[in-house]
Amino acid sequence: MPPPSDSPPSSDSASSDRLARALADHRAGHLAAATAGYRRILAEEPENAVARHHLGLALFTDGQSEAAWPLLQASCQDGAPADYFLNVANLLASERRNGEALALLRAGLRCQPGQPELALRAAELLLALGQAQAALDEAGRAELQHCPAPVAHNLAALLYRGGRNAPARQAIEHTLQQAPTAAALNLKAALLRRSGACSDALALVEQALALRPGDPESLRNRAALLRDLQQLPQALAASEQALQADRHSATAWNTCGTVLLDLRQLADAEFCFRQALAVDRNHPAAHFNLGLARLTLGDWREGFAEYEWRTRQEGVAGVYPDFGRPRWDGRPAPGQTLLLVAEQGHGDTLQFIRLARHLQGRVGRVVLLAQPALVRLLAPLPWLDAVLPLHGPDTPQADWVLPLLSLPAVLGLTPEKLPQLAAQPPFLTISTVDREFWQKRLAALPRPRVGLVWAGDPRPGDPASNRIDARRSLHFSQLQPLLAAHPQIAFVSLQKGSACAQLPAAGGLADWSDEFTDFARTAALVEQLDLIISVDTAVAHLAGALARPTWILSRFDACWRWLDQRSDSPWYPQMRLFHQAQSGEWAPVLAQVSDELERWRQDYLDPTAGTPQGAS
Repeated sequence: MPPPSDSPPSSDSASSDRLARALADHRAGHLAAATAGYRRILAEEPENAVARHHLGLALFTDGQSEAAWPLLQASCQDGAPADYFLNVANLLASERRNGEALALLRAGLRCQPGQPELALRAAELLLALGQAQAALDEAGRAELQHCPAPVAHNLAALLYRGGRNAPARQAIEHTLQQAPTAAALNLKAALLRRSGACSDALALVEQALALRPGDPESLRNRAALLRDLQQLPQALAASEQALQADRHSATAWNTCGTVLLDLRQLADAEFCFRQALAVDRNHPAAHFNLGLARLTLGDWREGFAEYEWRTRQEGVAGVYPDFGRPRWDGRPAPGQTLLLVAEQGHGDTLQFIRLARHLQGRVGRVVLLAQPALVRLLAPLPWLDAVLPLHGPDTPQADWVLPLLSLPAVLGLTPEKLPQLAAQPPFLTISTVDREFWQKRLAALPRPRVGLVWAGDPRPGDPASNRIDARRSLHFSQLQPLLAAHPQIAFVSLQKGSACAQLPAAGGLADWSDEFTDFARTAALVEQLDLIISVDTAVAHLAGALARPTWILSRFDACWRWLDQRSDSPWYPQMRLFHQAQSGEWAPVLAQVSDELERWRQDYLDPTAGTPQGAS
């Protein structure tokens, strides 16, 4: 229990002197003298709230809790100082009486709405009770006008961890006005990073290092931000500096590993992640990143087991709802219903839904909650009993729940087991209506027909995903030389989203993007193309699932699912990958594709008949 704070004087100077002596004894740890002093004051002034409260604190500290509680509870009445409520709540919490402590703090907040110390402690107790949203709401109601800098900083940190960026920003700005510390600058930098303003965040981290040279947190953050800005050599040097400052930081080892992962130094990256876990065996990000490294190297057993830590990383609250059902662990559940929940992107769902085929006979029914644009395409799959849109009005009845990308870990998937566990392409069904829709539009288009996707799907609210999207995407202008070099090929746009605006008026390819109402409609067009050339995005998985010849333009730090520097994929037999040799350099990749495209066209044409193979 902290020593008593200074309190208002009593009504006369003699009583005030006695109270001051008792408080001084209390602060010095002379509990017997302090207790005697408080009792003498209360004998003369039974209503002296200061003496009553501090006598209760002294008795509690001295192990006399039964005598202390009546005094402490009586001191927390309307009009009592906020620190009285806070002191007693902390004592209750120390005895694991969190519910009573929270009720007392709320009583204090009714008297003093928004009092920051009470709001912060109430939020902390709500978190301990598992009420995360209520905790964030309470923290967000704190009044900052007269809030001490340390309390404002802690409020900002709590709100930041909970994803409440706006109130966290207000709290940290209030902290910085009072005390521009390195810790506060780093927290503001973290908020800016989350919003995508990495250059501004880096400037703040440099300010923090100027205030506190060699600060391990600042060095770690500088390395992470340089990585975000794709200044990888500088990021690696900064990571090594952070490790020199603190080799016992799991976060520093993990950050260094992520930079090495981007540099495609997989063995060194794996070493760093394992070092992070040697320091902190429960570090979620290090486990997850170790999973990415092992998956890339083809060790799917350990890789998918470590990949399960994705659900425990910071900032994923609500992404993996359990709908109040227990998580399925692979046990036979005949007659019971399993709710599979799609996660991440459309391409992830298209890639992994084939594993649900192996659930037939292991559970009674399989219900998939899928992204709305995939519902119509996936509904006919024979191993799914129902396909419903994510975030629909009603949660279907089910006995078990499982995120879709947890199926590999539950099933013990390895590259060798993939053919027996998963449906093999083509496994999607095209409706007659959709097929005829595109046949009419394609009738006048000569063959061969090649579909193009040059950009992924930017996510404005997700800066981390946006950074990956920027590395995997091209601008359409970069493809124009490819189109010009192959005038005998009919190119068709399969692009969706904002990148469609990059097409010039005479783009050199057919563009029906306005007709892509969902993936079922897009799949019917893909089915009738002879080759698909795509960056690493959902259409590549769609084409692979339809067993169409597919070429992927893969960024240097390729996604783990394509393994390490392989030009083929065990997931899609008709797929071929063209990798960047240097980060950000697409010109050599496109030159190779152009050469291969001419060879492909020559092979596509029957040299004896001069007609396209498979032409209708």
